[in-house]
Amino acid sequence: MRSDRTARLRPHRFWLAVGAVTVAGAATAWFGLRLWAADPRVARGRQLYDAHCASCHGLKLEGQPDWQTPKVNGRLPAPPHDENGHTWHHSDRELFLITKKGMGAVVPGHESDMPAFEGTLADQEIEAVLAYIRSTWPERARRYQDERSRADAARQK
Repeated sequence: MRSDRTARLRPHRFWLAVGAVTVAGAATAWFGLRLWAADPRVARGRQLYDAHCASCHGLKLEGQPDWQTPKVNGRLPAPPHDENGHTWHHSDRELFLITKKGMGAVVPGHESDMPAFEGTLADQEIEAVLAYIRSTWPERARRYQDERSRADAARQK
């Protein structure tokens, strides 16, 4: 009888395995996001983002329409900070410098409509905003950005 049941389940093993992996992946992603949400910096960062960044970058981090097309003044609209933008392609150091000192701190001579937040936000507040933004990215984007940050830190030594 046992071998009969095993024989009947054999064709379904693949799909049972796929289902188990899918459930495990979803649980891991959910748990990972919950850990980020539990970080008090993320909650504070969300408040600061809403107060200082959302008017240009959007309440849902969606950025301005046509963000890759220069405006009449030649400057680019505010990019999205969600996974559809390029924020996660920058290292922690670059993101911090851009936020604190403006895009020119990373790309000399670049003009942007984004103000520098030095004098408006303390360093810990900038770090909280960036923690909030990172908390919204999928795992693959966070992994990529972590790798960029490690490589950038190694170059700075």
